[in-house]
Amino acid sequence: VNTSESLLADIGNDADDPATDTTVTATELNSIIGVSGALPANEALYQDYIDDNPGLFSSPATAAEVQAMIDTLNTSEAILAAIGTSADDPLVDATVTPSQLNSINGVSGAIPANETAYQEYIDANPDAFSSPATEAEVQAMIDAVNANETLLANIGTDADNGDNATTTGTTAADLNALPNVSGAIPANEAAYLEYIAANADAFSSPATEAEVQAMIDAVNANETLLANIGTDADNGDNATTTGTTAADLNALPNVSGADPANEAAYLEYIAANPDAFSSPATEAEVQAMIDAVNTNETLLANIGTDADNGDNANTSTVTAADLNALVGVSGADPANEAAYQEYIAANADAFSSPATEAEVQAMIDAVNANETLLANIGTDADNGDN
Repeated sequence: VNTSESLLADIGNDADDPATDTTVTATELNSIIGVSGALPANEALYQDYIDDNPGLFSSPATAAEVQAMIDTLNTSEAILAAIGTSADDPLVDATVTPSQLNSINGVSGAIPANETAYQEYIDANPDAFSSPATEAEVQAMIDAVNANETLLANIGTDADNGDNATTTGTTAADLNALPNVSGAIPANEAAYLEYIAANADAFSSPATEAEVQAMIDAVNANETLLANIGTDADNGDNATTTGTTAADLNALPNVSGADPANEAAYLEYIAANPDAFSSPATEAEVQAMIDAVNTNETLLANIGTDADNGDNANTSTVTAADLNALVGVSGADPANEAAYQEYIAANADAFSSPATEAEVQAMIDAVNANETLLANIGTDADNGDN
């Protein structure tokens, strides 16, 4: 009894003043009446616990307080060992609960809703844990998982609300920190936020890692395409946009109407119109291109059809401005619009179906020359000279 009481007094003193180190052994702890289970392997931990938790010990300490310490640390060490083993061998499931995690000395913040995510993290990150795991490693896991789960919840919420209220500060690093997610680029952070707000149907609530990865892949592809369009427009070629499809263009946010039949024409337009595109291009500029090219291609198709039919059923309202808007075409004169239409209807052999820009240019040049000649003849007849 005297020995037990002396030891309990020492423990109380050490808790109040960590500078006083009694250095108790497992044997000494087990010798206290009503105390058992102290392990030699945990002796340093018992001492650290005493020093770190003055509020848990009376002065002198009680046998119940010492027993609570032993039980807490023994359980903590068993959990840490189980986590280390599970991390090394995913087939061994530690199956730790948030309550157990929070019971580890120096660990807090584990949430019941994230219990499965903690286990997945342990299994997926063997390099993040020693064997046994340390309290710091477990705390790092909890902090990381909690942040990831909060981010997924926020993405789902913002997608549903069509805003960035909770994801405004989300960085590429935050996205890449999600398990099974990679490739987020700092330069595209604003685009990721826009995608979240604009695509409610693309995300569950909370969002899944697969949905976030799909977003990153889509946004990266879109931003690369816009950059490539700007570069090729500046260079006057299709070096980086050669394989661009209508589907690629339509996948851009706020862009629609790209037609697979016009893919080559879109590339021609990009290469021929450096002033129509920023670097990188904007979605509005791409939409303007699609609208212009679609209109042009419809016009060329109509010219070919009317030439074959010998009428102006589809081209009766075609203006000089419409003709000059064709890539590589210029010189159409409003005064000659009726003559252009007559030429189309009268010259089936002059046009393919659809017509080509070169054929339209040839028509404009021919009609302009004819109209100039007719005008000159009338002028000379009125003047009585040549």
